[in-house]
Amino acid sequence: LGFDENQVKDYEKLILWHRTEIKKSEEKLYDLKNKLYKTLLNNDSLHIKDSLIIQIGNSQTEMEHIHYKHFNDIKSLCKSNQLKNFEEFSLEITNLFPRTRPK
Repeated sequence: LGFDENQVKDYEKLILWHRTEIKKSEEKLYDLKNKLYKTLLNNDSLHIKDSLIIQIGNSQTEMEHIHYKHFNDIKSLCKSNQLKNFEEFSLEITNLFPRTRPK
């Protein structure tokens, strides 16, 4: 994006925030999925299963909000002459996320 030294420092703060928030969300999602699949062993009610699936969906939505905020915050760091670079970058953002779970 062509950030200057001050922008890079601010960007590094954004990265730290993003990684911290995503890690918390991933841990929550992992916990919810564990609870969900344990219901297979316990023959828990459909209500519990459905509640967990809704919570998983909410957690995934929360993660997307975190990602979106992060990239919007990066955009806000850009100076007017850097917005064209950000526009090009924004078309590639989805390529930053794995399509399948890494092994």
